[in-house]
Amino acid sequence: MRKMSKISKIDILTIAFMIAFLIFTLLLCYVDKGILCVHNEKEILCNEIGLCKFNDIFLVREMNQTLDIISDVFMYMALIIFIGISLLFVVRLIKHRNFKKAGLQYLMYILVMALLAAFWLFFDRIVIVNYRPFTYDSSYPSTHMLICCYLLPSSFYLLSAESKNKETKIIGYSIIGVIIIIVGSLRVLAGMHWVTDVIGGLLLGGFLLCLFFGLIKGFDMKKEA
Repeated sequence: MRKMSKISKIDILTIAFMIAFLIFTLLLCYVDKGILCVHNEKEILCNEIGLCKFNDIFLVREMNQTLDIISDVFMYMALIIFIGISLLFVVRLIKHRNFKKAGLQYLMYILVMALLAAFWLFFDRIVIVNYRPFTYDSSYPSTHMLICCYLLPSSFYLLSAESKNKETKIIGYSIIGVIIIIVGSLRVLAGMHWVTDVIGGLLLGGFLLCLFFGLIKGFDMKKEA
């Protein structure tokens, strides 16, 4: 009889991030619901939001467009890198006419990004958990955090896959970690998100990143078998 494969650490992390995101989302929907108000240039905007006391601690009282633009730069940078890697995969696919030879890791990279887009559409159009502090646009989870948490580490992994220099990889992932922290902080300080939006984006982005690495590991194990 065929032995059942053991659950790897990356599989456990993937499940843990998904469960954490679901639990956190439910807490945000049902726990400590309250009204928080801010003044924009024209009116007073009030939102009913979960984990109200926690969000109120980090709530800024005015928007900062400069910080918003800076955070946009990081997100667009991640998207440009994604487009570049995707085009590279298309070129390799045309050249080899075979998904395996073109690189299944690139295909998984794109498919998980498609799943990210599906999550974004779901929370932006179908189930709106809450609205931004200063506008009545959907806010949860933070798209900037979601994109940066998934695209930056996964893109760096693909671009540095052939490098055997561990120090370079450690430095690279450390810089990415700092960028993710900066982006999350900027989104809150700019008044574009509640702090819970950033946490939600971090958890969902962590799930997608672990899913990507899990898929790649699964294909590597099949090659060895």
